[in-house]
Amino acid sequence: MYLRVLVCVACMLSLTFGTQERPTYNNTLGLGYLHSHMQNNDFSITSQGVSLHYTAKNTAFQGFYQLNLTQSNLHPKTSQTPQSAQNIGFFSAFDLAFSQSALGYHLIGIEGGVNFGIPSVRKNQFDELSLMLNLDYGYVFEFENLALYPYVRIEQYLFVPYRHLWRFGGADSLHDPNDYGLNFFLGGKLLGRIETFKWWLNLGAMSDFNLSGNGVGILGDHSIVYDRDGISNGLLCEFGADAINYKRLSLQMRFSASYALSYYELNLKSWLALALDF
Repeated sequence: MYLRVLVCVACMLSLTFGTQERPTYNNTLGLGYLHSHMQNNDFSITSQGVSLHYTAKNTAFQGFYQLNLTQSNLHPKTSQTPQSAQNIGFFSAFDLAFSQSALGYHLIGIEGGVNFGIPSVRKNQFDELSLMLNLDYGYVFEFENLALYPYVRIEQYLFVPYRHLWRFGGADSLHDPNDYGLNFFLGGKLLGRIETFKWWLNLGAMSDFNLSGNGVGILGDHSIVYDRDGISNGLLCEFGADAINYKRLSLQMRFSASYALSYYELNLKSWLALALDF
């Protein structure tokens, strides 16, 4: 989720600290390092790699496009053999701000992504294709040095095992092998700037609605997903900053942590990138 916040943070800060007339933004190209870790009572998953992202900005909307190349490893807490895979992920996000007033403006975000798992051996947990679609809406309240963005968010994802990919929707089996997931978030983001240092903090509550049994995998935005039967509530905390801005270069840092109460699941995610404006 924090990757989409990267896309909207420039729009929010420019409108917060600029004039009522929306400016034209520069495009950016960046290279980054990704690291994610998920831990529960049964196993842990670590995934890390590199990312290449491009941000296209204009007066109407912003588009964020990212390619992720990562290595994932699953480590059971029993004597079972660890599982590993390479991942090729594509992620995109679009933000639309509208109805600007003296109080603030409305903001709609749309995200989509696909991830292709390339397992070290066939028929392991990563032998699948994943799809994701996220939607969120909120209102940005503008203050002198800060912006506050309360929001609601829905995340949807689907894991399709490769062995069933070409039989998707077929009637040859009474059991649907695909894994569906749905998450709901309610939270708020606080954004600020101190000279060239830009930062944001996101706090939220979430509910994980498991729609089709247990499943585990990697999404296009490099999120690690693990579902169990039933519903689990949890908490989310994210922080990001553009710590160094020198001429056309900026160093961007993102970190998020979430905890699912019913699953006893801790999920950590970080990203460090060097971006060039042009």
